[in-house]
Amino acid sequence: ERAAVFLGNLSVQHPDYSRLQFLANALARSTGATLAMLPERANTAGAWLAGAVPHREAGGVAIQGGNAGMDAGQLLDAPLQSYLLVGIEPELDAANPALAMKTLQASSGVVAISAYLSEGLKQVADVVLPAAAFTETFGTYVNATGNWQSSRGVTNPPGDARPAWKIFRVLASELELEGFEYNSPEEITRELQSRCGGIQLGNLTEFTSVPGFAAARDAQLLRAGETPIYATDPVVRRSQPLQKSMDGKQAMASMAASVARELSLSEGDNASVRQNGSVVTLPVRIDDNVPDGCVWVPTGLPETAALGELFGTIEVSKA
Repeated sequence: ERAAVFLGNLSVQHPDYSRLQFLANALARSTGATLAMLPERANTAGAWLAGAVPHREAGGVAIQGGNAGMDAGQLLDAPLQSYLLVGIEPELDAANPALAMKTLQASSGVVAISAYLSEGLKQVADVVLPAAAFTETFGTYVNATGNWQSSRGVTNPPGDARPAWKIFRVLASELELEGFEYNSPEEITRELQSRCGGIQLGNLTEFTSVPGFAAARDAQLLRAGETPIYATDPVVRRSQPLQKSMDGKQAMASMAASVARELSLSEGDNASVRQNGSVVTLPVRIDDNVPDGCVWVPTGLPETAALGELFGTIEVSKA
């Protein structure tokens, strides 16, 4: 009597995500099921409600009149004069890390607000402003069911590090920008909650047209993958016990036995993985859960940072 269709967070990275979302919507509507969508990260819903996406204002209001900003792909496809990076390690967090590093290096100025000085930031940033980690400041999260949850810092930030909202306020003051005159993060949360008061969250979408569908490229080898659980943020990436666990050891090229035989590879062999002109060497793992025609190569890892996007074509051979 009760059924649900789940659209997983892995699908968000897929280039055909809009088609997957359309099909999940159609299936849920035709069967009377609930459509459940698992967000990419802990505060994905909060980011949308806050307007931290290029086509929405705070409160989820759509930006009209062609005034929407550029999405991350557009920002990286054509190098801009300058960039402001907030809380990211581009070589690990970008959907296409190789492109992100190339674009940022071609820019004339990069300012980063970050709690950590990663190797990628050392290569691309001209200035790094030290920010408090999420465990060192007040923060509010909105989970997948729409529940607002706030937490306080468990310790003070070290040295000259400051909460990111304070850094934004100072930069805005120097640039004479309006709308940043807050005295506390709680004040920011209260204002956002007031602007979101009338929102009813729901996953079913009204589609005005049916997206086109094309046949799969059977002749090419496709990269699949995800961000492993202990590579999702700067904190867990720097935990040595987590990285030494089984879930922390994900820098492998996993493929079905049938694919390995076609490539003359065996369990434990070193494989050369080539994508967009870059090559990395990874050990082979046989996993028949990986579909034929695919090789599972995770992202968010130093060992795979030189590669391009997930779900792109790759070449694999014996190293």
